[in-house]
Amino acid sequence: MRAEGQRISLVILDLTMPVIGGEQAFDLLRAIRPDVPILLASGYEETEAAARTAGKDFAGFLHKPFDVDRLIEAVTSAMGPE
Repeated sequence: MRAEGQRISLVILDLTMPVIGGEQAFDLLRAIRPDVPILLASGYEETEAAARTAGKDFAGFLHKPFDVDRLIEAVTSAMGPE
């Protein structure tokens, strides 16, 4: 994000990741690019994921596993009207 931040239009962030968790990654990304839409992807149910990320302004939620149609729908919604 630091090197290519202006070229990135959207981030899909998993709640559970190696090294740092999704909550911490979200905060780091927001510090660099506060305007970039961030979708949360997780195997947790949306209510549980929302409880774990309370106060975070995610652009949407993708429950894993998801198919291409759901991914397109979530990305389109997060990106807003062109």
